[in-house]
Amino acid sequence: MNLSINRALIREIEKWLDPINPSNSLMNIEILGYGEISTVFGITFENSQSCACKRLPVFSSENESKDYIKLYKNYNLRLHEIGINVPNYDGINIKGHGGIYVNYLIQERLAGSAVCNKIIHKITVDESLVLLELIIKEMAKVWHFNRKNRAVSIGLDGQISNWAIKNFSEENLKIDKNTELYFIDTSTPFIRINGEEQINGLLLLKSAPGILQPILAKLFLADVIGRYYNFRDVIIDLLANLHKEQKPELIAPALIGINRLFENELSEFNMTPITQDEIDKYYKEDKFIWSLYMAVRKLDRFIKTKILRRRYEFILPGKIQR
Repeated sequence: MNLSINRALIREIEKWLDPINPSNSLMNIEILGYGEISTVFGITFENSQSCACKRLPVFSSENESKDYIKLYKNYNLRLHEIGINVPNYDGINIKGHGGIYVNYLIQERLAGSAVCNKIIHKITVDESLVLLELIIKEMAKVWHFNRKNRAVSIGLDGQISNWAIKNFSEENLKIDKNTELYFIDTSTPFIRINGEEQINGLLLLKSAPGILQPILAKLFLADVIGRYYNFRDVIIDLLANLHKEQKPELIAPALIGINRLFENELSEFNMTPITQDEIDKYYKEDKFIWSLYMAVRKLDRFIKTKILRRRYEFILPGKIQR
């Protein structure tokens, strides 16, 4: 952990934050990126410590928000114990507008250019294939743990944008078998104990209109969460996401290397070879799910802000290239 967080500063940021136009907030924040559910922004504290924060304004009680932070910290700790590098981290909860509780999940900030979805646009195809193989081997640590432990299972969102180069150097960018990685997307703590999901999945739908949350939960939630516990599905998600990252030309050669990897070095997982058709089908379905989810969130924002004249708590991205 080892992060020194100024709670008063976080309170001020939350107090003056304008979720509709975050760049117009009275407190200066820097948007670092948008996920499908939450927004990442940068904060520099008075000790010059620069951090990346995810803001989750989804909790109806203090206990609910504290439980999530406890689970978030436990997830980071378990990943570290498994052998996955994670940046220094911490989390705090504060009371926000309208009686809700807001969690700020905080990490040591890494260089934006160190994140692997940026890296693949700077390196050769061969280096990109090495990078993808390194990511697969890191993820294999999680599923090796899961195979050995019946009581606890760990899930992982392994998309390439969730990995970063450790000890990154812009001047000496080189990807080889000795390159070390960070896993940086730990804000959704996928942990099952004796088969029971520890995260309340409904929290992930809080940014959708309330009337649609039960429908989305019934149609998509179990499938979306469940995929992150299936090693093969996570790999398919990783490869399919290369479409979104505008690097689809990497998929075919990556498939050859990854299937070979599971025939040899990772044969313990008895992985059925992954096909191009599976990846294309998966991406089409995944694109539909997240496009629908974003559409209903924007509709909800319009209704709350333009018709009901109420505050809308979530920071939504602009047009996402898929």
